[in-house]
Amino acid sequence: MKMYLIKYKDGIYAGIYINKFGPDCYPSDKSNKHKPKIFETWNDAKKHLVYLKKIIPHEETEDYYNFHIIEWLDVNLERHLQSIGLNPTRHNQFKPYHFEDLKPKMWVWDNKEKDCERIRRKLKPWECEHLYHDRDKRVFMSEWYAIEFEENRFFPIQMAEKELLELYGLKIK
Repeated sequence: MKMYLIKYKDGIYAGIYINKFGPDCYPSDKSNKHKPKIFETWNDAKKHLVYLKKIIPHEETEDYYNFHIIEWLDVNLERHLQSIGLNPTRHNQFKPYHFEDLKPKMWVWDNKEKDCERIRRKLKPWECEHLYHDRDKRVFMSEWYAIEFEENRFFPIQMAEKELLELYGLKIK
C-alpha cells in the first residue's frame, strides 16, 4: 500500500509541538521514538504541508526546513519503525515516561508546564546533593534549566499535538 510522508531537514515529520517560540515540528527518530505522520494521498500531504508553513513562525520556513513529500510502501514504514526501536504493531504514544526512559537529545512534553523540553542530560546523584542537598532527587537538564522529575508529568512529544489543537482551536487531519 502506498503512503505519503513529509521529509524535512534530515528527518521524517512526525507531528507538531509548542515551545516558547510557538509551534514547531518534531521528527520520527531514535531519540523520540514516534511514528511518522502518514497521509493516504499526495494531496492530503500537500494540504498539511501548506498548513505547516502557515502556523510555524519561521521567516524562512521553506529554506530552513527544506520540506518535501515522499512516497513510501508498508515495507518502508516497517523498516523505519524497527530502525527507531518501535514494534510496528504495539505502539502506545501517550504513556507517561519513567525517569529511566529519559535519554539525552530526547524531546518530552511537560504536562505540568504545558511546554516541550529537550533533555540535555540527567544529573548525577552527587550533583543533586551539591545543588539541592538531596542525593535522591531525580533531575534532568533541559536546553534552558534543571527540571525535577515527577511521575505522570512527562509524556511523548506527540502529546503536544492535543494541546496545540486546544490552544489554537485547530483541526489536524
